[in-house]
Amino acid sequence: MTARHQSEGPRPTGWPSPGPVEKAHKRYLLYRLFALVVAGGWNGFGLWYLIEPERARLSSWALVFFIPLLLPAIGIALSPFVFPFRYSSFGALERTTFPNEPPHSQFPWSYGRVGTFSATVPFFHWTVFESGLGVSILGQGKAFVPAETIETIDRGVVTHRCPEVHSPIVVPPNVAEALRVACRTTLESPKHRAARATSATHDSH
Repeated sequence: MTARHQSEGPRPTGWPSPGPVEKAHKRYLLYRLFALVVAGGWNGFGLWYLIEPERARLSSWALVFFIPLLLPAIGIALSPFVFPFRYSSFGALERTTFPNEPPHSQFPWSYGRVGTFSATVPFFHWTVFESGLGVSILGQGKAFVPAETIETIDRGVVTHRCPEVHSPIVVPPNVAEALRVACRTTLESPKHRAARATSATHDSH
């Protein structure tokens, strides 16, 4: 599936998604360059310190100006651990925004894990909709996991097929329970059960 270019207007909202939509801006190219420059500078200084420690130590005051650049670079570099590369800060595709519907419940100042990225309070903010799960991570942005793509909710572990966010997602017990209640109609529908069975059969092969 090829991505269509979004020259103007809002990002795709809710689900079903209109398909991959390219970001209207090219800031992701600057993010790539910024991360490479900062990583190169940091590693270069470390190598210099190993080769000429005395001279490097005399110039270590320059790190005072470099560290403020290092912190946002680390945040950007963590993005692919939360979202697949093409939907991350480095990628060219937009993520689907939250749906235009009242939230069933919200859980700010929370904790959790998405893919291999985990964080404690207060980095996560969970928003439960009847149509799915909204994920907000401080420093990483937002993503929406439609109920249609959720496969299982087991003891706070949510597995899904949404291509915009890594799976599994680990949520607090109260978020998992709220998600079960809010999305019960979709999760228990024959169509959704058939889709999960098809996905399980496909994965087994």
